[in-house]
Amino acid sequence: MANTVDTAAAGRPAGGALRRVAGLDVLGWPAFEGLAVEAFVTARGGGVSVGAYESLNLSFSVGDDPGAVLENRRRVAAAIGADLGNFVFTRQVHGAGVRVASAEDRGSGAFAVDQQVPEADALVTTDSSVVLAILAADCVPVVLYDPVAHVLGCVHSGW
Repeated sequence: MANTVDTAAAGRPAGGALRRVAGLDVLGWPAFEGLAVEAFVTARGGGVSVGAYESLNLSFSVGDDPGAVLENRRRVAAAIGADLGNFVFTRQVHGAGVRVASAEDRGSGAFAVDQQVPEADALVTTDSSVVLAILAADCVPVVLYDPVAHVLGCVHSGW
């Protein structure tokens, strides 16, 4: 899982395709331009992990140094102008579980793997203070947004 990437979304305007943000390469979706949401996938560069997890590994679950993962997550948060305490991570299980994330869930899984939202492969929110985060290595991240209802969903679409 050396190629773990992160998909996170926050309530900020979109910027488009591949771009460099605070030393990190992020890939956005042009479909979100002009909407009240930003969605992106991080590339591998710009982090502090070494060895098999080299550079921007964001997963506590693969055997990387937890301190390096935490620093990598801090770098992603800083790059998008968010507080890591607003991120919500879930324990992804290659299933069909969906969890609704609210302000009370902010920080879940952001600082330690044992604090994440219970098992799910999709996170949904209507709260613009919540930053949804989905991890993907050999799976596809899917981002859904309803601009009328202001509902954001991030899905770990795997296997």
